[in-house]
Amino acid sequence: AGGRVALTVAAVCAPPLRVRDALIAFHARHYSANAMRLCVLGRQSLDELEALVLPLFASIPNTDRPSPSWGGHPYEHSMRRALVSVPVRQLRLLTVQWPMPPIKSLWRSKPYRYISHLL
Repeated sequence: AGGRVALTVAAVCAPPLRVRDALIAFHARHYSANAMRLCVLGRQSLDELEALVLPLFASIPNTDRPSPSWGGHPYEHSMRRALVSVPVRQLRLLTVQWPMPPIKSLWRSKPYRYISHLL
């Protein structure tokens, strides 16, 4: 109480999270050229832009992974709860997120653009 965080013995003695290993596993599962999009804008012709970009991105492997689908709301089980994490390094950053329904099918109307102007 009084602003202090209570830590259990199990939490203190738990092995550290292997963040790098988790990121490498995620990369191996999801990183594929077919799931990526690239937008290039420039004054050059289309052929010149392609010549600039192709050497930088041609080596990305295409493993024909299906595009990920994240069903449901990602935070529905953690709503109205405080999520506490142990920082890996000193960083001053505040990120505010809230759940929204999937809007992939609404891409023409760009609802995120509207919401960003409200904020």
